Amino acid sequence: MKKLVFSALVGCGLLATQSLASEKSVYVGIDYLNNSNTIEYSDKTEEVDNNSKAFKFKIGFADNDNNLRTQLYFLSETYDEPIFDSSNDNLKEIGMDIIKTLPLTPKFLPFIQAGFGYGFMSIDGYNESSIAEVSFKVGVGAIYKITPKFELLGGLDFQYRKWQDREVTTTYKYTGVYYNYYSSTTETIETDETSSKLYVGLNLHF
Repeated sequence: MKKLVFSALVGCGLLATQSLASEKSVYVGIDYLNNSNTIEYSDKTEEVDNNSKAFKFKIGFADNDNNLRTQLYFLSETYDEPIFDSSNDNLKEIGMDIIKTLPLTPKFLPFIQAGFGYGFMSIDGYNESSIAEVSFKVGVGAIYKITPKFELLGGLDFQYRKWQDREVTTTYKYTGVYYNYYSSTTETIETDETSSKLYVGLNLHF
């Protein structure tokens, strides 16, 4: 009898441990993004299409009981054409995503998500040496669990990005008969960006 009770307790303990492990997990992952961007400058009448590619490195927490995930990320994004000047430096962004999974099967999990980020890019020829941005996005996607610890995912996000205003100073030279004189004007330029972001990725759970 004692052996039976002991065996039952051990079995229950193992089941509880497995259940706990399946309910919550920490994961790391990487996504590859192909972005279609439209950029609007306040000093131009036409919008500019400027696509980009990016890698996104993630660390997250999955609460499978409530089908919720929270992840922090670091993003490195390269635009096809310079946004502000010829340096065309990469954008570096950090942020957070909240993901709600909608499991159809234990292996196939469609999801919706929302997130925000903050980033910066080096620039030349302005009063500042770098420019900052904030971004907000919503999206849909799906996760496929290859194994309990390893999963493949893909999705589509729609994002709005607000860049820091730039101040551009233009100096004019006037030539007189006996002397030259100069005047300057400063213009504040606003920059807004809207994007659709297709991505695929891999996650590893611990």
